[in-house]
Amino acid sequence: MKLLRSRPFWLVLLLVLALAGAVTWRKQGNKPAGPAGATENASIELLAADVTRTEARALQRNLRVSGSLRAVSLATVKARAAGELRDLLVREGESVRAGQVLAHIEPTELNLRVLQATENVSAARGQLDIAKKNLDNSKTLFERGFISATSLQNAEAQTMTAQANVNANIAALNLTRKALADAEVRAPINGIIAARLVQTGERVALDTRLLDIVDISQLELEATVPATDIAQVRIGQAVSLKAEGVETPISGRIVRISPANQAGSRSYLVYAQVDNRDGRLRAGLFAEARITLETRPAALTVPGTAVRTLSNGKTMVYLIEQGKLVERAVRTGMTSDDNGGLIEVSEGLAAGDTVVRINLGALRSGSSVNIAAPARAEQER
Repeated sequence: MKLLRSRPFWLVLLLVLALAGAVTWRKQGNKPAGPAGATENASIELLAADVTRTEARALQRNLRVSGSLRAVSLATVKARAAGELRDLLVREGESVRAGQVLAHIEPTELNLRVLQATENVSAARGQLDIAKKNLDNSKTLFERGFISATSLQNAEAQTMTAQANVNANIAALNLTRKALADAEVRAPINGIIAARLVQTGERVALDTRLLDIVDISQLELEATVPATDIAQVRIGQAVSLKAEGVETPISGRIVRISPANQAGSRSYLVYAQVDNRDGRLRAGLFAEARITLETRPAALTVPGTAVRTLSNGKTMVYLIEQGKLVERAVRTGMTSDDNGGLIEVSEGLAAGDTVVRINLGALRSGSSVNIAAPARAEQER
């Protein structure tokens, strides 16, 4: 009882109560504000790279194919005369012109045949002259009544036979002269020697393969197109191709389409002609190409990542108007596989509108939007 009545005890009790009250007051002062203090409009901060402006630009829809390049014009040079190959004047990789002499075949035997044929023509003409004189005499005798009509007809038949013999011998002479001319082997087309199959001194028979010539000034890309896409390919469509080892894209056009699919597959062959007069390409190179199926010269476009497809199948974008986020329903058109996958917007936007170009998920329409300055955006990256 003495302890309770002592003054120090009451002082300590009062100090403890004061400290407890202060702690309670501080906790209540630090409690978060209730609904009345909440922010009514959320704010979204975007980087400058997160938004873009709509603009009209050329848009293409392409079909990607691949295949090998081959020469449009090529020729196999064969021996048109039999004999020993005396000279072979060209080798692989050399350029030749149409009509240029490429090789010589020994002409001695052919010269003798020409001489023989010439003599045969002379003999036949001599026989014809005799037949004509006999015919003239027969006509005179027939007019005077010394021979019968049958004898005159025999004379006429002999003359006709002699004339035919002359014609046959002249034809034989022309053939031997042609064979002699063919002993000089000439290039049938402009091009490059691709293969040399014989050597000087060999004896070649008629139609022996001597050389292969390829003209690479015009090449064709032979590519396969799936059956699902072949209906979109038309003759005359533009083609841009990239050949292995050649950095610059090369232009061409579809010139032929196979009417039937390849055996054992559902693919069709298409052929694109390529101008190669500068000689950058070679036959046999593998190339990847894009066939331009459709072109829009001035389409209003947005990046494909800016378009969101809703559960009901409709499409929309997030538009920024007067610093606020707005949902805008749009109608899309052609999609390009180039330029980062741009999509044509046919309805819902105008040129110069600012849209969110990346997919940030569902956002609250009406939120304030703050776009960070480019310098700040770079620092955050």
